[in-house]
Amino acid sequence: MRKNIYLIFIGIIVLAFLAGNLSYPKYLNQSIDFFNNKIGFGFPHFWDIPFKLGLDLQGGTHLIYDADLSSIEKQDYSSTMQGLRDRIERRVNSRKLAGILGVQESLVQTQKTGDHHRLIIELPGIRDSAEAIKFIGEAPFLEFKEQRTEEETQVILDVQKQVEGLTYEEAQQIENWQLALEDPYFKSTELTGKYLKIEGTEISFNQTTGAPLILLQFNDEGAKIFEELTKKNIGKILAIFIDGELLSAPVVQDAISGGNAQITGDFTIDEAKKIVSNLRDGALPVPIELISQQTVGPTLGAVSLEKSLKQV
Repeated sequence: MRKNIYLIFIGIIVLAFLAGNLSYPKYLNQSIDFFNNKIGFGFPHFWDIPFKLGLDLQGGTHLIYDADLSSIEKQDYSSTMQGLRDRIERRVNSRKLAGILGVQESLVQTQKTGDHHRLIIELPGIRDSAEAIKFIGEAPFLEFKEQRTEEETQVILDVQKQVEGLTYEEAQQIENWQLALEDPYFKSTELTGKYLKIEGTEISFNQTTGAPLILLQFNDEGAKIFEELTKKNIGKILAIFIDGELLSAPVVQDAISGGNAQITGDFTIDEAKKIVSNLRDGALPVPIELISQQTVGPTLGAVSLEKSLKQV
């Protein structure tokens, strides 16, 4: 019984020693340096592990993005938002963002508010919120679009002509007024950056002209979708968009299996490299829009943290 008490007492002393020196390792390390200098030995320093402080302790930036799920089936909302969260989290935790902007312990989570699906991003200790927003915003939305039939195009163009010059309220009185918001020439497909394989995305060059082009590779599911798209669009355009901007509009010559595609366009080598870099960092499964930005001050602050450590 007494032996157990001694062991518990010794355990408490050891834990207290470790806890105290984890909080304030510099004092023990100063003693170790002094001892090493005196006897010429090389005892190692105690672990100096910095505290990872959240937004409430050190301040930072709080961002809210709205995700556009209009092209996603309702049953896939949850998995799509999870994929979006994972890709943004990988991006904000990359060495580039952490090294340049000083981000530590970022938090990325999803939130549903009414019919809106949102992404909440907390960046503690950030030094340049504008640069962070720019960096996050560079995560591109890649999509392939099918060419509409002439009839579909004409219907949309007619509606757009009808609502031209009208107010939003007046436009809503027009039959099928929502068509005015559609691209009259191309329509979205299932194939987006959600299915992109990072390791298969790279820059290459046209063997004849030397012009830069971008090679893409899709995962197994994306490869099946791509094969079906090319099979039913032989002789038609299958356009490639990044963030709503048309980059390439190749005509499909034959069904393509294996999930390999390429983007050609009027861009320089540097522009192609940037596109590849952003796609490899994480092509988004859906477009996102920044709807709220807030700089948060440390609510507890260094003084409160210091007091809490001493109390422990």
